[in-house]
Amino acid sequence: PKADFEIEAAERMLFVGSCFADNLGRRFVENRFRATVNPFGVMYNPASILHTVEKCSEVRPRVAVFTLGTNHVYILKETGEIVDNCQKRPQRLFEERELSVDECAGYLQKAINLLKSQTAVSGSSEGTLKVIITVSPIRYAKYGYHGSQLSKATLLLAADKLVKENPGVVSYFPAYEIMNDELRDYRFYKEDMLHPSRT
Repeated sequence: PKADFEIEAAERMLFVGSCFADNLGRRFVENRFRATVNPFGVMYNPASILHTVEKCSEVRPRVAVFTLGTNHVYILKETGEIVDNCQKRPQRLFEERELSVDECAGYLQKAINLLKSQTAVSGSSEGTLKVIITVSPIRYAKYGYHGSQLSKATLLLAADKLVKENPGVVSYFPAYEIMNDELRDYRFYKEDMLHPSRT
């Protein structure tokens, strides 16, 4: 698909999300773009993406790329807080929950609003904020294939909601659809048949 804006090499970029954000962001870094990639590690769900944006106010990107992996979150039972990483602590300390479409969109909207305010405060001469949202094409076998599809569907609906509610700011890039519909030839998958190959 043709993008509705161009990314210049001098513009600050922020990639936050799943391992797909790592892979995509590294390509931009290798090509000498001013990209910050998952500064606090891989974040799979919208709440964790918001947590990253809250912690990296110094980046002030003109372009932010959010790659959504799952709507599943882990809540520390003791505090009721969503954690970004379970730090290999015992599973009994956490409760797993699925975010709704509105919850996913709400966390991401807060992240977008925060980035907008950071860009405005910096008096950025690089232009207004643009956000690209994509859903990672990597399926989660641990949820079962049906469960994985439900998770991806929730994320797709949240992404669509954000695009509609933020015209001119949020764009959707169909990575999930490209990988799972256009590139179904298994040559495009790694040996685990879940992750895309470098082809």
